[in-house]
Amino acid sequence: MIWETGTLAVGVGSIILFVVAFHFSGLIRRTKAVLAIARETFGVISDKSVEDEEKEAFVQKAVFRLLKYFGIILLSIVALLGAPSLLVWICDLAGIASFTAVLDFLSSWKVILGASILMLITMRILSWR
Repeated sequence: MIWETGTLAVGVGSIILFVVAFHFSGLIRRTKAVLAIARETFGVISDKSVEDEEKEAFVQKAVFRLLKYFGIILLSIVALLGAPSLLVWICDLAGIASFTAVLDFLSSWKVILGASILMLITMRILSWR
């Protein structure tokens, strides 16, 4: 399959924008924080030396912290997916490439495979810092 230059440029641009947005989104850090809260809560619940009232208070605080993280992670994901979508939409309005053509490009197996490899390489390089 051969793609038009505009479609290719907008598609690759949206992938790069997604990778950059993902890097700065803080999703990995926030996810690790959620896991830490869950581990800590499980540790308190399973600790036989802690009274039930203390466990209940701790779990209630943990629930509110987890709900806060849920909201932040949800908004981060919306922004993360919205940024490339906005780029594609603006380029469609500008006549650079149609939204449908870019979506067809981005949903091809070659692009999904290539973008996945690019994302893994980028994450590996950034983790070396």
